[in-house]
Amino acid sequence: MKTAINKDIFKNISIRIDKNGLVYVKGSHHRINLPVIGEDLALFLGIIWGDGWVVNRKIAVSKGQWRLDIVEDDKIIIDNCVLLSKKLFGVPFQIRNRKTKYEAYLNSRIIYEILTTVFKFPDGEKKGKLRILTKILRSRNLIIPFLRGLFFYRWQIYIV
Repeated sequence: MKTAINKDIFKNISIRIDKNGLVYVKGSHHRINLPVIGEDLALFLGIIWGDGWVVNRKIAVSKGQWRLDIVEDDKIIIDNCVLLSKKLFGVPFQIRNRKTKYEAYLNSRIIYEILTTVFKFPDGEKKGKLRILTKILRSRNLIIPFLRGLFFYRWQIYIV
């Protein structure tokens, strides 16, 4: 089952919605469809929670670089993540071969804001700060793809 993200969440933050229903941040060149909360988004979030990170907000603001990165040694995994990002947001990752690892990255403030504000993904260091949204935890249709993304990318869970 797919549900829309509640647009009221954007009232107190910098995300705006244009007349065509696309979401954007003032000054950003990306305008994207707001993804629905479904299996593809849950899988994408699981991947990001596992092997992804976003730059610290203070650095992002000072440099204007709203970067999201995923590093993995398996190119097929990176390619799948790139396809998922394109499908969900219409914004593809760039891929860089770093000899022993592949890096997929994008620089998009709107996606950064959605991840950090709507889905509460921590900026900068994420160890000990990751939380799974209740909406995902309570839905079998969402938790399964989320966990598949999380564990498929060989993430380790620390219980504290």
